[in-house]
Amino acid sequence: MGEAAKKDIEKLRMQRQTAVNNKLAEVNKLKDLLEKSGKGMSVKERKDVSESLQKVYKEYQRVLADAKEEITREDRELVAVILEKADGVLKAVAKKQKYTIILKDPNSIGYLDPSVDITDDVVKELNK
Repeated sequence: MGEAAKKDIEKLRMQRQTAVNNKLAEVNKLKDLLEKSGKGMSVKERKDVSESLQKVYKEYQRVLADAKEEITREDRELVAVILEKADGVLKAVAKKQKYTIILKDPNSIGYLDPSVDITDDVVKELNK
């Protein structure tokens, strides 16, 4: 399940990166046009290209922000699904190995003897 989720997120990232790259290419094209040909343009042409550049740059920023937001949201949703499934597996492994308490927050643990760490067992069960 974790590998499939990882692939889904990676596919989404690639799609969004393509959209961001396309918009950035538009920005760069207009920027280059302004830098290379700006002096030979009339004031109106230069103003029009400059306004187009500003508009496309704002669109680029919006596309970039939307992509980041969507990826973050999808990542949170997938993690929630994985954690929900992991919780059941964690309980099953703990019951099977006769644990009476399981701490899920690594920040609350001062020391953990590796012999009682069931993380690998839970991950193996999740990957089945």
